[in-house]
Amino acid sequence: PAPALPKKPVRWMVAIMAGSHRRGRFRAVGRINAIAIMGGDEIDLREAEIEGGELTVNLFAFMGGANIYVPDSVELDVGGFSFMGGNTEIGSERLPRPGAPVIRLRTWNLMGGATIYRVPPEARGRGLKEARRLAKAARRGELSASS
Repeated sequence: PAPALPKKPVRWMVAIMAGSHRRGRFRAVGRINAIAIMGGDEIDLREAEIEGGELTVNLFAFMGGANIYVPDSVELDVGGFSFMGGNTEIGSERLPRPGAPVIRLRTWNLMGGATIYRVPPEARGRGLKEARRLAKAARRGELSASS
């Protein structure tokens, strides 16, 4: 049998008057560039294989935006510029676990923005709607610290 070739890493996501989705297990190496022009990106990094311990997500949104899902156990650095838009973080404020990967989210928004869901471990294997619900519950302190 032929050896399995490694999956090609995700580099670009483009949504022009439509949507683009990336979820499940995929390779994330170095940088992902996401463009949303009057559309939206759905980026689920909960099962992403982040190589090198660091990932930069560059999001450009013009009258559009993105929902980004990250485990609450990783280190998250959010920055960028917004005009008539913005970024919202929803979820717990836990400290990252030792040795956790670093995700740098850089957003440039014009009449758009990003919603970042810091998803607790209880959402593992669940759909995005349930992940959003659990992130909101964690933000309100409704999830127990032991779970």
